[in-house]
Amino acid sequence: MGTIQPTALVLTSRNGVGVGVWEAIEASGALALSVESHEGLGRLAETSPALVVMPERWCEVSRDALLRQVSGSFPQARRVLVLNRAPDENDLLLLATGGAHLIVGSWLSDDALCGQLAHQLEKFEQELEESRLSDMLRKRHNELEVMTRHLETQVERRSAQISRAKRELEMTFDAISDPLTLVDGNYVVHRCNRAAALVSGRDVRELPGSSCFSSLFGRKAPCDGCPLGGFDEGRGGVAEVADIVDERNGRVFSLNLFRGDADGGARRFICYYRDITEEAKLRKQVMQSEKMAAVGQLAGGVAHEINNPIGVILSFTQLSKPVAAHLGDEDLIDNLQEIEKAANRCKIIVRGLLDFSRPSADEMSASIDLDELMSSAWFLVSTQRESKSVRLEKRCPKGVTARGNQNQLLQVFVNIVTNAVHAMPDGGALILDAGESADGDVWASVEDTGHGIAQESLAKVFEPFFTTKAPGQGTGLGLSVSYGIVERHGGRIEVESQPGQGTRFTVHLPAAGN
Repeated sequence: MGTIQPTALVLTSRNGVGVGVWEAIEASGALALSVESHEGLGRLAETSPALVVMPERWCEVSRDALLRQVSGSFPQARRVLVLNRAPDENDLLLLATGGAHLIVGSWLSDDALCGQLAHQLEKFEQELEESRLSDMLRKRHNELEVMTRHLETQVERRSAQISRAKRELEMTFDAISDPLTLVDGNYVVHRCNRAAALVSGRDVRELPGSSCFSSLFGRKAPCDGCPLGGFDEGRGGVAEVADIVDERNGRVFSLNLFRGDADGGARRFICYYRDITEEAKLRKQVMQSEKMAAVGQLAGGVAHEINNPIGVILSFTQLSKPVAAHLGDEDLIDNLQEIEKAANRCKIIVRGLLDFSRPSADEMSASIDLDELMSSAWFLVSTQRESKSVRLEKRCPKGVTARGNQNQLLQVFVNIVTNAVHAMPDGGALILDAGESADGDVWASVEDTGHGIAQESLAKVFEPFFTTKAPGQGTGLGLSVSYGIVERHGGRIEVESQPGQGTRFTVHLPAAGN
């Protein structure tokens, strides 16, 4: 029983159901309210009675109709039918079908009647509590369903975010153009990007599980200098760096090794490979260029020092010639003339070498006769032993002048003529020509009848340090430097060659009048 006193509606007067029934209701703990009309019942429609006690007929309403009306108005109330007779089969059927919950009458003693009514009140309280619990469980179930749907939505959204993040990570991983791998301490690849697969020449799905040194570089043992074997744990997140050489193709990779987090006790490492093959070549080229610059400075210094003793030789030769003439010694006179001639030749060579090695001024507006320029270039090269078997053919007309820097353009033609002489070790013809172009510029060409240049090498002749000569016979800088000089003059160099037939270099330059 609850703390609030339950109510029993009695659809008749106190005497209508019998004083015993009324007293039994009160004895069972309920508050009995008499309802003697339909209006009174309507006024109590908002109440929640525990019991509705009714006679077999009330206000001219039959039993069955009354039971239906009470069931509709007070669905939770326990319906008690009071009979002035013994119950028959129809009454018992009414109990069985739930039309009434209890049938009482004069056959019950006061105690039994009181107990039956108290039992109905308990049933009311029990059903009311069950209904309350059911409503609470239903509400909680609905809340759980809403929460579950919300959690499912959150899980789906989070799963979609994780899936999207995974795809973005994979796309970012594969978008890196340099090889990237995730390996363990045993050099086993656990993940790699497409650039790494491209280096290995295998499908990206085949690399996990293989060793990094075998899959990427075709080695049977770890790469020389690989820092993975002796990784310094004390350096934390600082990368270990080493240069790795792919011996199959000579490519050089700068390896940056980063320590990752331990996964189940196994340490993982991120290996980032950057192809520095061209960078390594450039480093060598810069070193070689610095060496050549030092050699050029040394050559200029030596030439300057040689110039002084040559002047002394010339001076003493010229002083000795009058003495020899006075003595009438013809042989001595001839010897002195040869010495003077050779000394003057040395002086011209030294002067040309000094002009060649001296830092050029930025002046580009001087008028330069191309015939004289190429003649000077041939003179400087003709002192080489290789030039003795070369036949010179000059076709340069007079008056073809270019605008530029004398020393720089002399350096260009010395380089080209030297290469032409070296291309004819068994002798041949060197043809120097010049002329004016239809567009108002001028050109000068150096043609040889040497061994020519292969087509696959023709596109590389102006690259720094590219040379077809044997080691020790050339640095590969001459044509590259010449190309830069001509470009700074606003001109261009063209090359034509046929293997076995010879090569022709044509230098186009602005005319002196432009």
